[in-house]
Amino acid sequence: MLNNTITPSSIGIERLIQVLGLPSHDQTAGMGFAVTEKVFRKMVYFIGRTFFGAVGLCLEPGKEFKSFTVFPAPDMDWHRCAFWMGHLVNLAADEEIMAGPEQFLAPNGYKGQRRVYEDYRRAVMDNLDLLPAGARSFGLRSPGEALLIALAKVHQKAVENSDAA
Repeated sequence: MLNNTITPSSIGIERLIQVLGLPSHDQTAGMGFAVTEKVFRKMVYFIGRTFFGAVGLCLEPGKEFKSFTVFPAPDMDWHRCAFWMGHLVNLAADEEIMAGPEQFLAPNGYKGQRRVYEDYRRAVMDNLDLLPAGARSFGLRSPGEALLIALAKVHQKAVENSDAA
């Protein structure tokens, strides 16, 4: 039986960074962006929330922004989120290879299929790395670019505040 209920999933900060293709806190520190790890995790959350919303998902932070709960937005379910995730599969491939979310559940359902999923929740969670493809296909900034721009603004504000003091 398919699990299409609103059962939430979870994702850790390291996986969220990987899914969004973001540099790590250490990497950004090496680039000269000195923010605390907690501020960095909050920034990752705000960027992630935007990209997850593109397929109808909510991202809710846990304690200290180290883990997050992932669940369909109001008026959505895992099937509808899988529909939008399938759209990202098509955008990433630059051709229509998925006609509907049911293809996630069928053997040989679409070209490049990673595996056959037993339910839509697992299909969506296993394909989260496709989220940046939507932005790229529309000529928008990648999550990594968005993070670096945000870090640069935080850094600039810190410099301005220290100069004013």
